[in-house]
Amino acid sequence: MNVINETGILALSTRLQRLSEQLRKDGALLYKTFGIDFEPKWFPVIYTLYHKEVLSVVEIAAEIGYTHPSTISLLRELEKQKLIHLKKIRPMNVNV
Repeated sequence: MNVINETGILALSTRLQRLSEQLRKDGALLYKTFGIDFEPKWFPVIYTLYHKEVLSVVEIAAEIGYTHPSTISLLRELEKQKLIHLKKIRPMNVNV
């Protein structure tokens, strides 16, 4: 028996992390098996944009529960794969 298994409930976080990593790997393998060039980590963004088409980075981050930097990283990957198109919007000039 290894140390992680011996610690029981104290290692719950570590066990859940391992399980999460394995599920992610299995998901990637499933896509690959069916000839789909897609990363499981892209799914939340693609699914959100499927339902809400045009959103800002902040809105996407809020929808998927990711940090702003993580969301930007995912969006750049998706744009590189030509799965989405990023559009920069200039702030409006407001005269007071």
